[in-house]
Amino acid sequence: MEIYKEKQTPKRSLKRSLIVFIGNVLGIYLISVLGLGAEVSQFDDIIFLVLFISLINANFRTNI
Repeated sequence: MEIYKEKQTPKRSLKRSLIVFIGNVLGIYLISVLGLGAEVSQFDDIIFLVLFISLINANFRTNI
């Protein structure tokens, strides 16, 4: 008789999460500066956009 363990998601450290967050902010900033499809008027808008995307991503990650 085999016992199956529940699927465990890997834990992300705070350091890695901050690095990913800063990378996303810089990526969207570069896209807006180079004019590759996104136009952002204030740097705060980029931070809110990345926070919004991160929250949606975290919600999908926990529901799968």
